Amino acid sequence: MKKRLYFLIIITFLSISFARELTSNRIINKKDSYIIGDLIKIKVCLHLSEGERLVSIEDEKIEGVYIRNKYHKISKREINILREYQIFSINLKKLPDIKVKVKDKRGKEYTIIIKGKPIKIKMISQGDKISDIIPPQKGLETGWTPFPFLFMVLLLVSLIILIIVIVKRLKRKNIKKEEQKLWEKEIDPIEFFEKELERIKRENYTGRGLIKEFYYDITDVIRKFLSIYYKKNYIDKTTYEFRRDFTEEIDTNLKNNLISFFEFSDLVKFAKHTPTSGDVKKAFEIAEELLKHYKEIRNSLLGKNDNL
Repeated sequence: MKKRLYFLIIITFLSISFARELTSNRIINKKDSYIIGDLIKIKVCLHLSEGERLVSIEDEKIEGVYIRNKYHKISKREINILREYQIFSINLKKLPDIKVKVKDKRGKEYTIIIKGKPIKIKMISQGDKISDIIPPQKGLETGWTPFPFLFMVLLLVSLIILIIVIVKRLKRKNIKKEEQKLWEKEIDPIEFFEKELERIKRENYTGRGLIKEFYYDITDVIRKFLSIYYKKNYIDKTTYEFRRDFTEEIDTNLKNNLISFFEFSDLVKFAKHTPTSGDVKKAFEIAEELLKHYKEIRNSLLGKNDNL
């Protein structure tokens, strides 16, 4: 009698325990029969006891069944499993089993096998074509996917960057065109040089620690001055090209000092050379010496014209 009572208690406990483990296993879009290419969605709910946690979920592999979408979520000791299958076999009798591994609070693992629901597959109807069946592709009918959105964002960002680059290049090109036309304009070179030197002094590059910018500016102004004065383009020439092409008749020492200054400036601008305060002072001295030289040439020419 006692043995029978113990047996009934054990059977009742096991049945209650199993009922708590698997609370739901159903086909969402249930039909009497399916045809090849149909999508079948299932939902499974598992209840976990206190202290239990999910280890893994494994799907049985059955030929002729493609898992288009898989998803699971854990909330309040309950595991919700969603699967979306696509059928590609006429001989299929049931959906794949799902193995759920769970670990209890003592660290012991056990497996719950959720049996796949039986289904019935019928032949394709006479009006259907095999080519009409959707091939297995992820994301076709599985809901929203972020990839097209991310692709559009990346495309938009790339387009914006491309537009910015094009606009900057066009601006640079326009500036270059203006500079190239500078020697064709009717500008007083001496007056231009004087104003630009005064502007550079007001900029106070050295006081602000902008040494490289100072050398960029002063060499650019000297090149522009010589371009305006001789009606030639010395703006875009490298130091080597300037040494080769600057054949104007000026004081030899001044010319050599000017070329040496350009070479030293290249070291500051492109080779990260750090000039001293004496080097900066010397840069102004060369520029002012150049200005003085051309002023004397102009004054001598004006004196000759007056005598005539």
